Amino acid sequence: MTWDDIVDLLTLITAYDQRTVGEEDVRAWLLVAQLEGWTPRAAQRAVVEYYARGADRPRITPAAVTDRIRELRRRAAATFEPPAIPDGLADRDYPAWLREQRDRHIDALIDRWAETGEEPPRAIQAAPERIRSLPELVAAAPEHVRPELAAGAQRMFARKPAGGGR
Repeated sequence: MTWDDIVDLLTLITAYDQRTVGEEDVRAWLLVAQLEGWTPRAAQRAVVEYYARGADRPRITPAAVTDRIRELRRRAAATFEPPAIPDGLADRDYPAWLREQRDRHIDALIDRWAETGEEPPRAIQAAPERIRSLPELVAAAPEHVRPELAAGAQRMFARKPAGGGR
């Protein structure tokens, strides 16, 4: 966020709690915003939600904005399913590539929340406790492994038992 973004955010906040804001306030909020990686829209959404939920709330602090954004980032991270690894990606490049994919996923969900108010889901649906068939297993698996799991099952069933079998 920039100095002007913080001025805009604090202007919005003053409409709610009638605080006075000076240059040092802007500097203090800007330091936290940059440290925590706020975006202007996410910070604004956090402020609006804060004041929309309760008439007797104390004045909002930078920590309250950070806490709300962090909570939603954690929830968004819990819904991340690693995508298929691209062909030719070197093993040494995999950790950075995976972090980038995860960060894009989280940022997209936070942007959606900031724009529409739609919060990230709480977590990925857990697989059923008892899986009774191979199709159930494939359906319950994370999306990125389903094709490989189904192909492996097909190969397994296509094999003929050695020695005539049952």
